[in-house]
Amino acid sequence: MSFQPIVENLSANYITIDPMTGMPSGTVPFACQLYIPTKSLLDVTPGAPSDWVPPIFIRTTDATLAVRVNDQVECPGGSGHFYTIRWFETFHRGFPNQYRGFLVEQRDYPNFPTDG
Repeated sequence: MSFQPIVENLSANYITIDPMTGMPSGTVPFACQLYIPTKSLLDVTPGAPSDWVPPIFIRTTDATLAVRVNDQVECPGGSGHFYTIRWFETFHRGFPNQYRGFLVEQRDYPNFPTDG
């Protein structure tokens, strides 16, 4: 069985949030993949339907990112689509298909998002 690396088809901006002020303090561009897992609990709705957020993941092979919970990602970069990091981990450690995954929460968009 061969290992398949992830396809990083999007450029994104990693935005560091200052924990003291809550304001952005730096931005780093990186390549990534954005997806909703097909084998997740998409049919479970905790609380009111308006409170439900599907599990959204961002994956990257860029091991240089200093990832922290509550930092943000704009994906695709320059799109105005923002996500807050809630959890992260490195998967497939030591294998050719190693990557970092971020479980993210979609933030309110300034405008209705469009594809592209």
